[in-house]
Amino acid sequence: MSVFRFLSKASLSLFFDRIEVEGDAHVPLDRPLLVVANHRNGLVDGLLVTAVMPRPVSLTAKSALRRNPLLALTMRLADAVPLYRPQDDAREMAKNLDSFEEIRKRLMRADAVCLFPEGVSHSDASLRQFKTGAARIALDFADRGGGGLQIVPVGLHYDAKQRFRSPVWVRFGKPIDLDTWRADLGSQDAARALTDLIEERIRELTTNFGRVREALWLRWTAGLLSTRAADPPPLDAEPRRYADRARLLGALRTDYEHVDRDRLAALLRELRAYRRELRTLGVAPEEVWLSMNPARAFFFVLRELELILAGSAIFVVGVVQHGLAFLVDRPDTEALRRSRSLGFQCDLLRLGHLPAVLDRRHRPGRRNGIAMLLAARRGRYSTSPHLPDVSRPPRPAAGPSTPGQDDSEWDR
Repeated sequence: MSVFRFLSKASLSLFFDRIEVEGDAHVPLDRPLLVVANHRNGLVDGLLVTAVMPRPVSLTAKSALRRNPLLALTMRLADAVPLYRPQDDAREMAKNLDSFEEIRKRLMRADAVCLFPEGVSHSDASLRQFKTGAARIALDFADRGGGGLQIVPVGLHYDAKQRFRSPVWVRFGKPIDLDTWRADLGSQDAARALTDLIEERIRELTTNFGRVREALWLRWTAGLLSTRAADPPPLDAEPRRYADRARLLGALRTDYEHVDRDRLAALLRELRAYRRELRTLGVAPEEVWLSMNPARAFFFVLRELELILAGSAIFVVGVVQHGLAFLVDRPDTEALRRSRSLGFQCDLLRLGHLPAVLDRRHRPGRRNGIAMLLAARRGRYSTSPHLPDVSRPPRPAAGPSTPGQDDSEWDR
């Protein structure tokens, strides 16, 4: 096992609760191979493919990563092939010829190479338009005497990609035999046709939505239904598979297209009210079905007491270190929150010492005006006529935010 693959497995095992893999038997072990995957989580996508592949794989990465010393070291450890993009530096685009040649050489050695046809990592609700680069590399390999190339599509599913100890599901699809596909191609544009086929295969392995809001409430509904109205598993038992919930989400997404919209709106209102009630009570959907057996309740209370005792030392240290600062800042924070002149429409984010930039120009008549105060409530910024506009830009139709990362949008 290479050093990079070992480090990939170790780091991912630390961050993610579990990594579920399906279909890795589709990966040929001794033939030239292009692995093509959706791109939702930046560098982590490459680490994930490296960690779960049943054979060594070479990564490709945008050349701009080499400007960061740590990422440059990571690329060297991974023996990654740099790809040059016009948005990074248009003058370096000609270097892609050398990169494509390096990929071709590796395929000639029957190596595996991973590409992300979307060309950019994103958090949209659906796949972005695929670039033709992967298809052109495959066709160039075949045109220059390479044979037996297989293209394996991969779907990467993150429950909540930025949340520590969240699950991941990796799905390998059936490989595309390039030689067989070309024999049946006909007179179509080969690069475009192969790109469309790759996109179709990856769409079959992923769940895509029209809007972020749609994704949020369907994800929560899938989580609610996955409880099956049954007791949650004990803490020492194997957790429910994330793959089952992701499949349920896919089925909901398919059925969503055929549901009567009036009935759907009524159901959505009930679901939102139920979800708000659970959040107010601090209860997870699966905890609704907890058994009220006295013996189990006793052991639950005993376990919680153990956690309280274990955390009390940390609590004491926190009070000693930050308690005085909190008490000193609190009156000023409350005064600012109630100040109409600032025009804030949300509660201030208090984190001990409240970060602020002081400037006399924006609060005439006061000792020290606030030039900018970043305040947030449930993920939104608010603005004031006295302050520079720091509101977030309008959301595109597809939505830049990731379903499941911050689902407070679903409550609005």
